[in-house]
Amino acid sequence: TGCLSNIAVAMGLLRSEPMKHGTLVVPVDRAREFIDLIGKNTKMQFEDMNARDMHRPYKKYIQRIDEMERIIRFLLEELTKVPGASPVKHNVDAFLDHSDDYKLDDVEANLHKIHKEFIQFKENNGKLLERRNAALEERYVVQTAMASMAHVASSRAVRAPEDRFEFEASRSLLDEEGGTSRRSLETMFSNIAGVIHQEEQDRFARMLFRATRGNTFTHFQQIFEPMRDPKTGREVHKSVFVIYFQDHRIGS
Repeated sequence: TGCLSNIAVAMGLLRSEPMKHGTLVVPVDRAREFIDLIGKNTKMQFEDMNARDMHRPYKKYIQRIDEMERIIRFLLEELTKVPGASPVKHNVDAFLDHSDDYKLDDVEANLHKIHKEFIQFKENNGKLLERRNAALEERYVVQTAMASMAHVASSRAVRAPEDRFEFEASRSLLDEEGGTSRRSLETMFSNIAGVIHQEEQDRFARMLFRATRGNTFTHFQQIFEPMRDPKTGREVHKSVFVIYFQDHRIGS
């Protein structure tokens, strides 16, 4: 037994016309057939009179349909992240014309298969993005190191002859007196490099400054090429950081 509402033919899918309640009694063995015919050829809204009854024989089918709806929502949400993908929606008439071709068991099996394949595809794509991002980060770290070394080499090359003479003339005297030469001063400092999100670099620099009591210097080099986060799929901007610090192990 179900409670139905007669709707005008010109109403369409939107319930904007006056409605009337009625009761339809159909045989149990042919209820599915009658409901299919009513759904195809008339415009009615069905209301479940036993919605609060927990002993419904078709409860397991509703749970299966809810699970399929969850999978469809997940697939549609993921498809919106794919460039150029545009799923077809709201094609109700075509669905009703071919409703005899759809079987619940077949649709459920196909959905679970597609969902499993999509999850596997998503995991593989995430691993590829992680490897790509790691290669890009390593490349920019090397480029920053090469630029720093080239800057040091060029600054030494353009040193004035008189400065070079004074350095060469005083180096042995300083060594004989037990002082520290310029080369030993340079080797007392070490550095470590890595990659960090641009939005976190200021907080990272402040944390290092406070933790080392100002005994470190942090240099940031912006990476202009955005990287895609494998978890969220969004583009993120990162920077290469180089931390210069005094290494007491070398000085000892």
